[in-house]
Amino acid sequence: MALDAAAAYQRDLYQAASHLAQLVGDVSSLRKTTWLVTGGTGQIGAACVDLLHALSQTESLKLNIVVAAHNERRFTQRFSDNVRRHLAFRPYEAAEGLDVSGVDFIIHAAGYGDPQSMVKDPVGILQVNINGLGLILQSLEKRNSTRLVYISSGESYGFCESDPQGLREDQSGYVNTMETRSCYPTAKRAGESLCRSYFSQFGVKAIVARQCHVFGPGFSKGDTRVAALFAKAAVEGKSIVMKSAGTQIRSWCYELDAASALIFLAFCGSPGEAYNIAPQETASIAELASAFAKAGKVEVSFENPNEAEAARFSKISRAVLSNNKLSKLGWTQAFIFADAIAGTISSLKNASLR
Repeated sequence: MALDAAAAYQRDLYQAASHLAQLVGDVSSLRKTTWLVTGGTGQIGAACVDLLHALSQTESLKLNIVVAAHNERRFTQRFSDNVRRHLAFRPYEAAEGLDVSGVDFIIHAAGYGDPQSMVKDPVGILQVNINGLGLILQSLEKRNSTRLVYISSGESYGFCESDPQGLREDQSGYVNTMETRSCYPTAKRAGESLCRSYFSQFGVKAIVARQCHVFGPGFSKGDTRVAALFAKAAVEGKSIVMKSAGTQIRSWCYELDAASALIFLAFCGSPGEAYNIAPQETASIAELASAFAKAGKVEVSFENPNEAEAARFSKISRAVLSNNKLSKLGWTQAFIFADAIAGTISSLKNASLR
């Protein structure tokens, strides 16, 4: 069963769509607009596609939704027949660019940055993330009506002291470019600079979204991030294995809340600006493991990491993002942490995807 056909996911999806419509207010100006989602079969991109489709259906918007991705088979697997008939698929390779004519909104979710690849393929991470975005921005030089949201990352802050409310958009910390794993935050910083530069020089309506850590049922089979590993174990009825004490504190965002914020920014955000996407709640990695264990009715165990696993770990002990700027714009989350964890497990069990 495709994820979007799972009963638990549908429940959360239409709750998110109703909440987003309330946040935007008058959605009539979105009617018949064209949305392009690059990386539209990945976790965040697919959640955006799902939410746009749900919003279009519930609000009778007749949105034109284009999914740009390199794997059409993944497209047919990720979206149900009922949803796919309302979507258009466009083959996309980051190195080749993309035709954006006739597009009103772009959510650039295509990227490359799982922890394992940061160590094994740092050159690929730099090339895909920087060059792919650059080609799309270049295609928008003479299309100043199109609005683009670029998904950056909280990792772009690097090592940075923050107050209890979290890192603000006007702060910036240290990234050691001589560490191999730094390829990812370096690529994201370069992408942000590209967005600002194209806005300043050519008037391209580019908005930067600094996404905190995301969890939800839409992860890929090869996802090596802790939230995906914990969710897989919980659904399979296995112990959740911790490879550290898990004291690192993070902002965690449910994938449908992340999609809601991205769509909201595409419509309401100010071009040339950066916004953190993060809920109010934070949790340590140990607390995340405990929450998934409780939802899946499994235990948490501990093992020492091997050398390769340890190399993938972030050295940042606290990565909490302030959401004050986004909140002042009018966005709020639709799901609380515990409910989103439970929804993730229920959706995965319904879909029998993992």
